[in-house]
Amino acid sequence: MRKDNTVNFETFKKTRSLDQAEREQRIFNWQVDRIVEFIKQGKLNDAEDLLIAGLGIRENVTTDYERKKYSEILKKVGEYGYENEERELRWRLQKYLRIKGDHKN
Repeated sequence: MRKDNTVNFETFKKTRSLDQAEREQRIFNWQVDRIVEFIKQGKLNDAEDLLIAGLGIRENVTTDYERKKYSEILKKVGEYGYENEERELRWRLQKYLRIKGDHKN
C-alpha cells in the first residue's frame, strides 16, 4: 500500500483546499489498491463489483465525473502492469464507462 503525500490537482484547482485534495487522492489510491489486491487474488469479479458500486450503476445515475474518475482508476491499474485485467474490466463495464462524445454511433 502506498504512503505518498500527493494531492488531487483537479480538486485543489476547484476548491483551493489542500485537505480536500489530499483526501480525494487518498480515496483514489485506496480504490486502485483494492482493485489491484483483488486482481492479485484472482478475484476479477470482486474488482468489477467494487467499480460497479462506485459508479452507482444500480441506480443508473452514473455521471460523466464518475465515469472519468473510474476510467482513471483503471488506467492506473494498467500502469501497475495489469493491462490485461484493465482491458477485461473496461470490456465488462464498457457501457457504463463511456463518456458523452467518447464514441461514434
